[in-house]
Amino acid sequence: MRNALFILAILSVILIAACAPQNPQPEKIGVKSENSVIEKEAKTENSELTLIGGATAKFYRYNKEHYEKSLSEGKIIFLDFYANWCPICKAESPDIIAAFNELDNENVVGYRVHFNDNEVTEDDKEMAKKFGITYQHTKVILNKNGEVALKSLEAYSKEDTINAINRALGS
Repeated sequence: MRNALFILAILSVILIAACAPQNPQPEKIGVKSENSVIEKEAKTENSELTLIGGATAKFYRYNKEHYEKSLSEGKIIFLDFYANWCPICKAESPDIIAAFNELDNENVVGYRVHFNDNEVTEDDKEMAKKFGITYQHTKVILNKNGEVALKSLEAYSKEDTINAINRALGS
């Protein structure tokens, strides 16, 4: 009986440790996080812009100024409403980033917009309200006219991301 209680106590400690929240802060450049995403700071004229996924990706942490510039330039815009605690968001993030690393089109840009987590800004909240977002891991694609071409709650693979963007490019 004593051994069974000891084993139960050990298993409880392991379970509690495994379920404890992990550090949601972004990793520094050059250090890979759990899902192999690298974040890099890049400067724009008036504000900082965080590039997610490496030098070739055109996938950024949402920045209102950069977004509005992309919109005015008629770019296809991919919005990923993301929560850093969400298992679906974390699972699909490497695929979305891989898609942006593979896409070679100056007319496509993506933004991670935080939703309902500890990194949400007022600009993020404004975007969620603008697009009627009520749930994390929602994807929105805007066509070259700034109109919603797609809104989806489905988990996206690399191929799903590329195909959805290519459909928007054709519209």
